Amino acid sequence: MLKNIKNYAMALGALAIASGTYLSVRAHQVSEENTTAKVELADQDWHFNGALNPVNNNPQDSSQYSKFATESCDDIRETVCMLTAPADPSNSSIPDLNHVVPGTGGKTVKILISEALASGIQNQAVKEFRSE
Repeated sequence: MLKNIKNYAMALGALAIASGTYLSVRAHQVSEENTTAKVELADQDWHFNGALNPVNNNPQDSSQYSKFATESCDDIRETVCMLTAPADPSNSSIPDLNHVVPGTGGKTVKILISEALASGIQNQAVKEFRSE
């Protein structure tokens, strides 16, 4: 009977060590996954080039921006010329206008575009203006 208890205790101890090792490794993997998921995308400069037909220009349409300017910025504050935002996670050739800009109380790039156009004042997202 004593021998059975010892064998049972040894088996239980081995099971506890194996379970502890598994849980430790799994916790480390989850920690690495969470750290990787929190990588911030770097802000980039985007130039508002507008639509093919200027009547359809919309500074809140991410497809109307590119990394290269087709028009020069000037001192006339009629529309956005250049903004700063990270690339869209699903399409790196356009800006992510739904990105929440840190330090703005939860405002997105799109909201900051609206505010800049209404006030004619640069902000955390809109860096330069130009004439339409």
